[in-house]
Amino acid sequence: MSLRTPVFETGALPDYAIPAPQCIYICLFQSFVMDVNRHVTASLLLAIALYPFIGIFNSSLVFFSGFLFDVDHYLYYAIRYKKFSVMKCYRECKQICKGAMPRPKEPFLHPFHTIEFYLLLGIAAYYILFLRFVLLGLILHILLDIIDGLRKKTLHFRILSVFYYFKIRKRFQS
Repeated sequence: MSLRTPVFETGALPDYAIPAPQCIYICLFQSFVMDVNRHVTASLLLAIALYPFIGIFNSSLVFFSGFLFDVDHYLYYAIRYKKFSVMKCYRECKQICKGAMPRPKEPFLHPFHTIEFYLLLGIAAYYILFLRFVLLGLILHILLDIIDGLRKKTLHFRILSVFYYFKIRKRFQS
């Protein structure tokens, strides 16, 4: 299976995408480097729309959480490649999406895009009001990732469970 061939066209799954009840997959490979401008723009529009109802502080939380949690993409890149330039990370990830550079074969984990992170944040948001606005921005973020992946028909499976990641990564370590 080509790295750029959508899964729904081939029916094939990456080696690490084994269906399991404890893991939910969201088809999002293209969102690996979805243009940050789209996240910023959508988050800004939502924050402006909510501002009259929730105020400047809470609308700022919605705005910033709509894109800043993508820092886990950079963390993965910095750890995996031992390169710490944010711009180089962005450019190289763009090249991966264009097919000009190979995609890593091992599974990758973005901790701020996992079910466990959202569940913990949701539980905390139940008790702490301002976290509800952070969660709202993150929900917008993940919805934008899904829409972008569907629109571009570049669907690949990304691991969204920390537990599942640690379960399967052993197969890729030699």
